[in-house]
Amino acid sequence: MSEEIKMAIEEQKTLWGQHKKAVEEKIEAAEAGNTQRVGELSAKLEKIGAEMSEYAAKIERVDEVENTLNKMALGGGGSNQRRVIDAAFDAYMRKGDESGFQASATVQNDPDGGWLVPDNISSEITRVAQDTTAMRQLAAVQRISSGTSFIEFVTKAGAAAAFVGETGARTATDSPELAKIETTAHELYANPQASQRLLDDAGVNIDSWLVGEVGVAFAETEGAAFITGNGVEQPRGITAYDTVADGSYAWGTLGHIATGKAADWADTNPEKALIKLIHALKARYRNNAAFLANRNTLGAIREFKTTDRYLWQPSFQAGQPSTLLGYPVYEEDNMPNVATAGNLAVAFGDFRAGYRIVDHVMMRVLRDPYSNKPFVGFYTTKRVGGQVRNFEAIKVLKTAAS
Repeated sequence: MSEEIKMAIEEQKTLWGQHKKAVEEKIEAAEAGNTQRVGELSAKLEKIGAEMSEYAAKIERVDEVENTLNKMALGGGGSNQRRVIDAAFDAYMRKGDESGFQASATVQNDPDGGWLVPDNISSEITRVAQDTTAMRQLAAVQRISSGTSFIEFVTKAGAAAAFVGETGARTATDSPELAKIETTAHELYANPQASQRLLDDAGVNIDSWLVGEVGVAFAETEGAAFITGNGVEQPRGITAYDTVADGSYAWGTLGHIATGKAADWADTNPEKALIKLIHALKARYRNNAAFLANRNTLGAIREFKTTDRYLWQPSFQAGQPSTLLGYPVYEEDNMPNVATAGNLAVAFGDFRAGYRIVDHVMMRVLRDPYSNKPFVGFYTTKRVGGQVRNFEAIKVLKTAAS
């Protein structure tokens, strides 16, 4: 563990102590009717919460992303074929030299649409996205090498069974009901720009530069789509589906639990909505379930407590998420806020069972030195899709009175 991460953990511990003290003072000020003090402490808690989120992100992600980039040792080993491909790609990126690709029978190419990014670089770009996008850590990911979609069949209702006596009649039982789920991979692009001076500098690792620029751009765009995307030429996010009160749940919709107030948490015992959300999920999904919410929502949740403990507990270990009511909780800034009526502010479920991400293995890059002189553009494309695959496995918290 790096010294930077150790320091972040210590800061997190200190901030958590300050947070608990401020919550206790806020409760006392509210009971005394001191509204000014309540406001001051609310602002203080908001600031502490923001700092805790920043340190948690550093603990969870920064070290992983740095390690990912540092692991790249392209051209320094591996098979002769690997070195030939890497050298050809480097020559193309720096000088636009396509001869290395054209001479290699092992590299698929389409000059009009760009050259294939070597698989070791495309894998690192995907790894950056995985390290920085909550849904990529939680959902089921399927890679495809042909076509534009992935088809699977999911059981909506299982086969029936019945007890029977030794000589009793055996009637036919219901057959399992299957739903066909087709997840289409849509085109996603990024077009980072580099100066020719940067490309001419032999000390600059062009592969790492491309991973950093494209990886972050792809992660931010697809991460938002997995939450709010409308499914039109992009993934369909979990908050883009119709919801119904969980008691009326039906396949094709997500069951929701209400916060208890039209545009906020309930005035009394707001934590009950979270407890109801947990138990809305069938037991077989709860073992692998997790919470998903943005930092504003988590800032409010951090103040929820029983007489002897807080419902949210921070993580002081790299690679381990914080917990809420004993379940892992992941911060996702694309989740809506509680403060707007009708928003789906918290998701809870077994996302691996409930949501499918599809990646096409091929990633292409087209070098463009003409459109934005004196810069060289690298038009990079991939195909990615996502949608709910099992509506039983995910429940959401809706900002509503009932």
